[in-house]
Amino acid sequence: MQTYIFRVLKEAAPEYGISKRAINMLNEILIDSYDVILSESRQLMIISKKQTLSSKECEAAVKLLIPGELGKHAQQEGRKALGKFSGQME
Repeated sequence: MQTYIFRVLKEAAPEYGISKRAINMLNEILIDSYDVILSESRQLMIISKKQTLSSKECEAAVKLLIPGELGKHAQQEGRKALGKFSGQME
């Protein structure tokens, strides 16, 4: 995960640097956020009596947990990543 944080930084803002300590902190934040979203997705899956976690539950969890514009952008990026991944699978 840490190499991806560095890659995204260089893609978004190539003129900036980041320390290893900051990367480790960001990594921990991302892991915690992932766990919270996954737990919420699991609860939605249980409520809807489904056996399989789908992108629908994940998207709903993001909508519930991340407020406002940030949540909308997160959903858009998630859809874009899912489309890219699905395109590679075919």
